[in-house]
Amino acid sequence: MIKLKNIGDFEAIPEILNDIINENISMLDEHLLKGWDIEKNITIDEYTDLSPLDCALIEGCF
Repeated sequence: MIKLKNIGDFEAIPEILNDIINENISMLDEHLLKGWDIEKNITIDEYTDLSPLDCALIEGCF
């Protein structure tokens, strides 16, 4: 179970969100090289979509 501050608990989260939370810069660079749109929201579950910036700010990753 993965807990995101003030958002909820999730069984699993997308890989890109995990890389943001863990501040894995090399993987984030790789996602960008593969065409990841940093402006596009990340769908966490059926009811929750967040921008990458929102995710980083909520988790205190900056």
